[in-house]
Formats: sequence, structure tokens, C-alpha cells
Amino acid sequence: MKKMPASLCHTRRRFVIPAQAGISLLTFAFLAACGDTVENTTINQTGLDVVSSVGDLPKCTGDNEGEQVLVKEDGSVRICFEEEWKSMSLDGTDSDFSCKTEELKDKSGLKIVCNGDSIGVVLNGSDGKDGKQGEAGKDGDAGTGCEITDRNDTAVVVKCGESTMTIDLNIGLPNDTAEADSERTPISLDSLVGFTQKGPFLKGSTVYLYELSDGRTLKQTNGNFTSNISQDNGRYKFLARDLVSQYAMVVVDGYYRNEVTGVSSNAPIRLKAITDMRKRSSVNVNILTHLEFERVYHLVTRGDSTGKKLTVKQAKRRAQKEILKIFNIELDENTDAEDMDVFGKSAADAALLAISILLQGDRTESEMMALLSEISNDIAEDGKWNDTAAREAIADWAFGQDLSRFRKNVEGWGLGAPGDSVADFESLIENFIAKTFGIEVCGTENDETKQTVQNPKSKFFGKEYRCYRAPDWRRVTWADKRPMSQYLNQEGNYVYNYELEIDELVPFDYGEMMDWRDRRMYYTIEIVELKESNHGYPESVKKLWLAENLDYDYKVEGVSYGTSCYKGDCDSDSSKLFGRYYTWGAAMDSAGMFSNDAVGCGEGTTCYASDKVQGVCPEGWHLPTLSEWRSLIKYVEEWIGGGEEIEKRENFWRYNNAGNLLSSRNWEGYEITGVDTVGFSAVPAGWCGRPTSSATSFWSSTELDGANAFFAEIGVGKTNSAAIYDWPKMGGGSLSIRCLKD
Repeated sequence: MKKMPASLCHTRRRFVIPAQAGISLLTFAFLAACGDTVENTTINQTGLDVVSSVGDLPKCTGDNEGEQVLVKEDGSVRICFEEEWKSMSLDGTDSDFSCKTEELKDKSGLKIVCNGDSIGVVLNGSDGKDGKQGEAGKDGDAGTGCEITDRNDTAVVVKCGESTMTIDLNIGLPNDTAEADSERTPISLDSLVGFTQKGPFLKGSTVYLYELSDGRTLKQTNGNFTSNISQDNGRYKFLARDLVSQYAMVVVDGYYRNEVTGVSSNAPIRLKAITDMRKRSSVNVNILTHLEFERVYHLVTRGDSTGKKLTVKQAKRRAQKEILKIFNIELDENTDAEDMDVFGKSAADAALLAISILLQGDRTESEMMALLSEISNDIAEDGKWNDTAAREAIADWAFGQDLSRFRKNVEGWGLGAPGDSVADFESLIENFIAKTFGIEVCGTENDETKQTVQNPKSKFFGKEYRCYRAPDWRRVTWADKRPMSQYLNQEGNYVYNYELEIDELVPFDYGEMMDWRDRRMYYTIEIVELKESNHGYPESVKKLWLAENLDYDYKVEGVSYGTSCYKGDCDSDSSKLFGRYYTWGAAMDSAGMFSNDAVGCGEGTTCYASDKVQGVCPEGWHLPTLSEWRSLIKYVEEWIGGGEEIEKRENFWRYNNAGNLLSSRNWEGYEITGVDTVGFSAVPAGWCGRPTSSATSFWSSTELDGANAFFAEIGVGKTNSAAIYDWPKMGGGSLSIRCLKD
């Protein structure tokens, strides 16, 4: 063993290790060397692992930082530090983990600094007035040697000759040495760059760099710097800086791109990050760095549940794991939050994007920041978010979303590498939903299996879904997929084959559409309308209709509003087949739950809504207008049925045979059923207050005046007719809805 420099061997000293250091082997290394040369001394240290060669060392990560292992091959001791196994010495030679001593300001002892970090303090003992002579003899003379005789989580017992000392691992540093043992390493940066993301912060956002005095107190110094984001990709840059320590806080304040809406935020937000810049010149600021901030501060300055204070790096790793656990995410890789990128392709990048989307939801900027504050403050002390109701509400929201829309938003910004797609965040969100609901994650191995939501606090509790993949979906997912309605024309229609000069029965090509709000699957039908052109030959217009009546439970602030069911029973088979009835206000979405197209368009008001009103229809679909209903009815009457308009007066149109052509072949209860030549398959739902009828009625989005709006009536029986006229918005009864694709 090499001789210890004389500066280390003044006398017997008390070795005080802060609880957060956790490097017990350095205790052994110093004490064994302090007797100068120790020959053939056996040190039995409880907990010191031994491996045969360097290749047998376990992976060095943030989880086992500070762990020491003896390598028999070369007799060296290695310590896991900054994700590398470093060989240890106290004289700085033949080692990549070197230590030195520095005298404390009050002359009371020495500080041991290893690779720029202070890991402990050796205080002068009482045996020598000037610290030059103690039990071990004069400087340079051989000592008795030391060995560790006992060790546990809180103390180490060391025997040197006939003397025994106990090193309390939980003793903190004396007040006057706190500054000396502060892990402060002045640092000079060529530059500091990074990306600020929620989605990306926009040009003009401000980025602040705050110096922190050390890694123990995390106090801000007077060194504060400012930069601005000059492009809409969120990238910032600070020019060369000299900082008092390697620890800093980076804060961004500004507008950002919203992953959920796809557009820029309506108000600015502020996110922050704490970082250790010893081995980095790039720091990303995002929602994870913001959430971990209070927890990191608590772990570093106040300690964990046992009182053990962590280094910044250890605290960040623990905080990150705890936050990911809230969302049922586990990462194998040791990735720091300030390295994550919503445009990246790694599992960590996917986690960042998933959590960013979940916490954004449909919230305003102020609502989102309030939620972030609630979570970060709640987890600060114990790493747990105790608001299970809020987590369940997030899962409910996510369950009602088409996740592919968020992918299109992020990739559509064109800020990633050309041609690259973002990481698979969808599977992480679906796993979070499944864990919260108490169901399985859908996959190819359980395709077509049924799942029932088990969480009684979810608004989807007790509802059954099937793992299903429609042809145009990226993945298997949960769907309320019901058997094809008995009212749909599954046989198809006869079409004349001019080549064979016969009528052929051609099945209808029904499509599928998911209403993501409740995951209800609907069948759709494409109807190609023919119209007379100005050139003397017909022109065709393709229109995609729901082939079933809408069955969405319209709610305002969680309460059903303006909807009713067939004979008042929403769970009956007939009700599920016929869909729901809607008042005018609910049909138009007058409360603005899904769009601002018709806010305030209720009974008794004239609102002059736009031509295309989404209303209660799913996103991408709309409530048909008066002209769209007239176009459909006129087409089947004149081009298919060979008939014509038989009655017209002000605000009233009736066609003789169109009702028969648009009605289901299974219109029960009547001798004459429909022909259903285009697959529209109108069903005998009647309207609210009159559920059994020879006619059924559908709202349009066109109003006549404050009291009346237009609707389409389709029927079979004596007239087989279809008509369009006005209907009272209030008091006339609730009607069915068929949505039309935008």
C-alpha cells in the first residue's frame, strides 16, 4: 500500500461522514492509510462485494452510486460514481477517482475532496496540541494498522491497535463547516443549450439561468442570466459562463405548442429544472423537470423518510422514478429528465410525451399549472401523489381520446428529424388507463376478448369493451363494438350489370367509425349522390353518413342533458338499436362542450349558426344542414325511385317514395317495409313521446327562427314519403340524429 501523504497523518482524528455521502469504503481507506504503511493487514468490511475481474462488475447506475467493489484480479477497489466504475486512491496517483485534502477555515480539521466533491471531514483529535503527534507515532513512522470490526446502516466501529472508535454515519457536519462541505465546484461553460418543451416553447419566450451556491442548500446566488428563444422549436442558448458551482436552475417563461389541441397556447406558463452540469452542456426543461423540482429540493436539503440527505443526482433519479410510478411507467435506462425530448424515439422520450399529454388534457394553461403545483407539492415529502380521484379523472379523459390525433399534432409541427415519427407514447397512456381501470391492456394476443371496467370511481365503471382493431387503426384497443344491427341492409342492393344484362345483388360496403368519447363503434355508409351538371351529364358527390342513429349520452358538467331513450329505458335492446333522442339545444351542443359552433343556440333564440355545426356529433362529423337533407332525399327520389317532389309550400317539401327508399327492410310492425336502396337504414324510432310510429325524424342544424328549426321525416306505410319542414325547438319533442362526415 502506498504511503499516505504526511498532511493526512497529523494525529488520530474523528472522521465525520455526512449521512448523504454513503461512501463507507473511503472511511476504511483513510483509516488504514493513516498509520502510514500497513503490510498484510486484513480488512473485513461488512457489505463490501468482491468480484473476480473488472468485466464482472455490475452496471454502474444512479441507483447504486456510491457502491464499492473489490476486484481480485488487480487488487483494486472500485466505486460507482457518475455511472462509471472508478478505481480509488487517496493520493491521486494511479487512479481515475482521486481525492485530496483541504484544511477547514477554522483550522479544526481537514475536508476530503474526491473528484471535486467533498465527501467527508476529518476533525482534529485531542491527543496533540498541534496535531503533529498522536497514537500512531510521529509522521512517517509505522502505525499499528486499523480494521473495521463492526458495521451497520448507522455506524462503523473501527479498531486501531488497542483503541476503538465508532463513526456515526448519521452525524451531520458542524455548522461552521457546512460551507466547506458543500460540493461546490466552480465551473466554466463554453455554452449552455437545450430545448424548452411542454410542447415546444415559442419564439420570444424567456429563459433564465440561476446559479445555485452548492449541492447541499441549493440556495440561489446573485448570478442570474437571461436568454431568449429565437425560433419556435424551443431551443435556447447561453454563451460562455463562469459559475460558482456546477448546480443551477433553468427556468422558461412563455407560450408553447399544445400537444392536445395542436395549436399555440392561449396564455404563457413557467417551467423549471434543477441540474448538475459537471458532465453536461445541454439542459432540457420540460414537464418532468418541473414536477421533480420540489421533491429534489426536499431530498437534498431535508432528506428522505429516514433523514438521509441525498446528492442532487441521487435525488433527481429517485424523484423521476416516483413521478413515473404515478403514471405506471417504468424505465430500464438511466435517463435524466433534462435529456428527454418529446420528439425523441427512446422509451424515456415516450414517457415525457405521454405524461405531458395526460396532464394537459382539456385544461386551460392556468388549470394545468395548478395541477402541476398540486402534484409537485404533494410528492415533495414522500414521493407519492395522494389524489387518486384526480388520477382517475385523467384516465377517464384519456380513455375518451383518439391518441392518433396527438401524434398527428406533434409530428405535424415538423420539428423532429425529417421523416421521423415520435416514440410510442400511446402504449404508455393505454397502460396507465388499464392499470387505473383494473383491466388488461389490449394487444394482438387478446384481440376480441372482452374487458369490463372494474374501478367504481370511473365514469366508465361496469361498461364492457372489446379489444378490437379496425382496418385503419394502428393498434388494438378497447371498443364498444356491438353486433351489426338487424336494421342494416346486410344483403345489399340489386344493381343492373350491363355486360351480363342482369340485376346483381351487390352487398353494401359498410365502414366503421369510433366515437372516441365513449368508444362506441358505429357502422357508416358512403352514399354517392348523382346530380345534374351544367354539361348535360351527371356529376357525383360522395357523402359518408352514420348508418345508425347516434347513441351518445350528452352531458354538461357530468350530468346528462337534453337526451332521452326509447320508452325511457336506455339499457334496453331497442334503445341500443334506435339510439337516443335529443332536444334542439343538446343536438346543437349549445353548452359548447365540443365546439363553439353553436354556443347558446337553445330554445327561444335565433343564433344564426354557421353552415357546418358539429353539435353533439363526434369530432370530424357534423349535424346535417337543411340543404344536405334535401340533397339526399331528392337524390334517392329522382335518381333511384324515378319519382319527384309531390308537395311544396313555404318551408315544406315532400317526396312521394323517398321514405321507402331510405328505410330499413326490417321496419317491424308494418305490412310495408322499406327498400333501403342506399344502405341508410332508417329505423322505426319515431320521436320522444311517440316511440312507435310509421315515421322517424332527424334534426338538421338549420333553424327557421327563434322558435322553430328544420328536421327530416322519413316513413313507410301509406305514403312511403320523406318530408322536410320546421319543427318547434321547444315542446315539439326530442328527435334522433344522423351525423355526416365533414
